Amino acid sequence: VTVKTDYEFAADGVMVARGDLGVEADYADIPILQHRIIGEAHRQGKPVIVATQVLESMLHSPRPTRAEATDVSHAVREGADAVMLSGETSVGKYPVDAVTVLRRLMESSEEAFASPIPPHLSETPEEKTEDPRAGALGEAAVRLALLLKAQAIVVLSRSGRTAITTAKNHPPLPVLALSNNPRVRRRLSLFHGIAPIAAPHSFGPEEAAAAGRFLRSQNWLKPGSPFVWVTANSLRLEHP
Repeated sequence: VTVKTDYEFAADGVMVARGDLGVEADYADIPILQHRIIGEAHRQGKPVIVATQVLESMLHSPRPTRAEATDVSHAVREGADAVMLSGETSVGKYPVDAVTVLRRLMESSEEAFASPIPPHLSETPEEKTEDPRAGALGEAAVRLALLLKAQAIVVLSRSGRTAITTAKNHPPLPVLALSNNPRVRRRLSLFHGIAPIAAPHSFGPEEAAAAGRFLRSQNWLKPGSPFVWVTANSLRLEHP
């Protein structure tokens, strides 16, 4: 199995199913392939899921092995958008415990490995996305939010593209994607770091203040906290 850095995905997302990889590749290559697939998905702005035998021992045990705990943590540190259970919840004896354990492991790793300056910002937008303009806007939004200590990045999202390119910088603050399109919100729910929010109407690019009032009324933003407002063609810091 070869993952080329110049390969262009023809799919909307990628699942790293280690069982399938094990059929096609040597077991010693699977960790390397997982790392390369996740990295390539990030560069092309695609969601990536790590799956298969994540907590396999919990088919019959209420606790995971230490190796499984490390495996989950490794997937989080590499930046997987999701880690998926299968047999653990479909035929296992401890489905609720498996979900609880997975959530605990992921939250602990996210907190431990969160960086105030995401390492992805050292790359150029052209290296991270097929759309350099959207990539540059997303990177600038993260830099502005970190510099001015904003509570969140609020993206007016009609297609989802700007929210995705912003979140792929892995900012240590939430990306709130406002959209009145259910299809766009469902797509964005696959990406780590994005909170898709149903907007009461289609906010215009100049309605940052109105969007802020709506988000505060829904407890997504704290009263008095600034946020970065991002549209397809602009960004700015919005104070209450």
